[in-house]
Amino acid sequence: FGIDTKTLWASAGVLSLMVGFGAKDLVNDIIAGLFLIFEGTYKIGDWATIGTWYGVVEEIGFRYTKVRYYHETKIFNNSSIRDFINNDDDIAKELVYAPIPYETDILEIEKLLKREIPTMAAHIPQLVGLPKYQGVSSFDESCIMLRFAIYSKPSVRHSVKRAMQREIKLLFDREHISIPYKHVVVQDYKDEANTYVFAKEAGESGEESQGTKR
Repeated sequence: FGIDTKTLWASAGVLSLMVGFGAKDLVNDIIAGLFLIFEGTYKIGDWATIGTWYGVVEEIGFRYTKVRYYHETKIFNNSSIRDFINNDDDIAKELVYAPIPYETDILEIEKLLKREIPTMAAHIPQLVGLPKYQGVSSFDESCIMLRFAIYSKPSVRHSVKRAMQREIKLLFDREHISIPYKHVVVQDYKDEANTYVFAKEAGESGEESQGTKR
């Protein structure tokens, strides 16, 4: 037809390249969504942790996944989902840490915890089983860190963790066990060796004239 096809092919190549770059994320999301659906990595109704977000899986689409925590829903592109934890067994585990001073007798602390943990658990009805004392977690700069494992329904795991931390604080208060924390000490220092006292010499009026070092 007398048309220069070289120009058409060049334009089509540039257009295809632009569409390819623009659709790359879309294609990645769809492929990742297919794997998530067919592999059954998680399903609607599961409690899952994706990155730093935790909630119940509300919708799994080809492009995105919706995870809701109470009244907030976060939407993840399927291609961005890398690390996740699935609580599909309906029991969630949380770790609770409690610092104690180095001067504290660890054996006495362990006896106290063994005696008091059932009482602490009775104050937290959402717990599944008793909290488990797991020993010394680490030696920090100013304290020894103790670790506990607690179990609950996924929907209340955070509130149960807060309740357990409260019970530990109340127990330590009753037993007069201090919780170490950082202190800032401020001193009002005065170098008396470099303090100058100005005295009037005889015959001078209101003007301070000479300084003597004390």
